Amino acid sequence: MNIKSRLEENENLELIKIIIFGLFLVASIIITHFELFSHNIIVIINLILYLIVAFEIFIDTIHHIIKLDFLNEDFLMSIASIGAFVIGDMSEAIGIMFFFILGEFIEDKANDNSKEQIKNILDLRPDFAWKKTSESFDKVDPATLQINDIIMIKKKKKIPVDGIIVEGNSYIDNSMLTGESKPVFVDVNAEVLSGSVNINSVIYLKVTKKYEDSTASRILDIIDNSTKQKSSQETFISKFAKVYTPVVIALALIIAIVPSIITKDFHTWIYRGISFLVVSCPCAILLSVPLTFYSGVGILSKNKVLVKGSIFIEKLSRIKNVFFDKTGTLTKGEFKIINISTNEIAEDELLKLFAYAEYNSTHPIALLIKNKYQGKINESDIINCEQVAGLGVVTNVVIDGVNKKIIAGNAKMMGDSKIDIDFAESTNTVVYLALNGKYMGKIEIGDIVKEDSINAVSELKELGFNINMLTGDNKQTAESVAKQLGIDNVYSQLLPEDKLEIIKGCKEGAIFVGDGINDAPGLIASEIGMSMGELGNDYAINSSDVIIMNDKLSRIPLAVKFSRKIINIAIQNIVFSILVKILIMLLIGVGIGSMWIAVFGDVGVMIITIFNSLRVLLLKDK
Repeated sequence: MNIKSRLEENENLELIKIIIFGLFLVASIIITHFELFSHNIIVIINLILYLIVAFEIFIDTIHHIIKLDFLNEDFLMSIASIGAFVIGDMSEAIGIMFFFILGEFIEDKANDNSKEQIKNILDLRPDFAWKKTSESFDKVDPATLQINDIIMIKKKKKIPVDGIIVEGNSYIDNSMLTGESKPVFVDVNAEVLSGSVNINSVIYLKVTKKYEDSTASRILDIIDNSTKQKSSQETFISKFAKVYTPVVIALALIIAIVPSIITKDFHTWIYRGISFLVVSCPCAILLSVPLTFYSGVGILSKNKVLVKGSIFIEKLSRIKNVFFDKTGTLTKGEFKIINISTNEIAEDELLKLFAYAEYNSTHPIALLIKNKYQGKINESDIINCEQVAGLGVVTNVVIDGVNKKIIAGNAKMMGDSKIDIDFAESTNTVVYLALNGKYMGKIEIGDIVKEDSINAVSELKELGFNINMLTGDNKQTAESVAKQLGIDNVYSQLLPEDKLEIIKGCKEGAIFVGDGINDAPGLIASEIGMSMGELGNDYAINSSDVIIMNDKLSRIPLAVKFSRKIINIAIQNIVFSILVKILIMLLIGVGIGSMWIAVFGDVGVMIITIFNSLRVLLLKDK
């Protein structure tokens, strides 16, 4: 029998138990009300029914008492029901336990639904992999795979670990990771991520990451660990319960004992003390608030927004300052060469010098220039290369047997190096090149604004955000992009440390959205570091608090809207629970409320707040 079947069987057994316990409660009420037997027999029957219903709760309570950790709802319900039984309210004693068990069942069911939601969203990891051996392929546990192992991925099967294709080609479905429905064609040397599905042909991969370090596993770890960083609401509830529980026990004892001694009416005041104890149980808040945030993590994940803790849901709901990196975040980072200008040198020769200078750089602009140059590069001629963050590169290259120094970078780098250049205002990114201190030419490069950037910025403005753009590009380029997007606050010609200082200077707190390794300082310094895409990148997963899995800026306003709704539901549960309990406590204190009203104040309120919490799972992207 598989795990799912066992879980369903356990669920059915619990439901059967609830039905049987409900019948016990009805039997107890009928027997007691109509006095079908003598008083002593009625007491014995009710005692047997009571012990059957309450047995498991008593066992849990004893275990907690032994551990000196007994100020919980099990303890409160045990004391209240025993007191009700002692003073002769036997049906109510059974009723307390029955409705408490019913509430716990509904709570477990709600938690299971939330977990199932996440499981369905991120059911990414297959149960086995086909590993190459000396003779064939063996079926193995993916957790046993090692780096450089060769595995076979059959068509229609999930990829178990991150890897590089060494044989075959196919279309890959990344929809479970990114939500992108269009399959991607991959060939030899292409990187593929765990959790993707191989669509139409057998492919063979070389493992590049162990099972536990692969993308799918790390996403699931983020989800599993998301409850560790708690919101202020959850922290408040935890602290509140530690003080609240002993206080209400003391008040219940005072209500039961002091007036009893004064009035000699022990039955009435003990009854009121027990009722007070039942209604005061804080389970509704203790259960519904964490459930709200857990459901929130699930619904955000479904919409391709990974949050590393409920604390970031809270922050997303209140912070109203967002700083965007430009290249690769607001723009595609898909550059095209607009113009090439030379100075006393042929265009091909200038491209060659640029290709040598940028050979060791992984910046998108560097990759574009290297791809533009069609000639061969002799790597042994490159002596050393120094990348200057935010400015450019300095490379020593052997040309015609002579060691020459190439400087390639922006206008500031040329100015710092005392090199005269052919400078002109431009809305494009301009990269200049100098050889042994002499200006040789420049390349103008344009970037493309992402399709959903304008709408995302507009939505964030409607949500009350102060929007800023940070970039290392020149002022003209930065302002041109900002104008297209409707961004008013633009900071240009920045180094990574400049971005860091601007973000730190935002006293109201800031969300920083970036996509490059040079954005790491800003991601760490901001209250919320948000990475766009880069799902398979260790940097994105490690440095960010929130990861946009599908690289769409539209997910940011969506995440903000959902977070605000999640916080509102959590606050609704807290306020509703406290107000109803206070009202019923007052009614009981003046003698109006009964035990059944107290049970509603506990279990009824808990059920209502749990269902209110589950409304989070109904949130949709409109």
